[in-house]
Amino acid sequence: MPLLYGEGEVKAFQRLREAIDKPSKGLEKDLLRHLPYADEAPFNAYDRQDEPACLRNTRVDLLQEIYD
Repeated sequence: MPLLYGEGEVKAFQRLREAIDKPSKGLEKDLLRHLPYADEAPFNAYDRQDEPACLRNTRVDLLQEIYD
């Protein structure tokens, strides 16, 4: 993309960024809508809402490492 006379580097970069981003506007939402998902996912399934989020005593070593 050529630099326009008197435009300046910052404005030229902004114009380039807009030209790059323009074709993908709204594409993110479309891509997210098509991602596969599990109906019975443990963290957002309605029928599992009363169950604990994690199994008792799982990842204890990792948790201890974080606290240390």
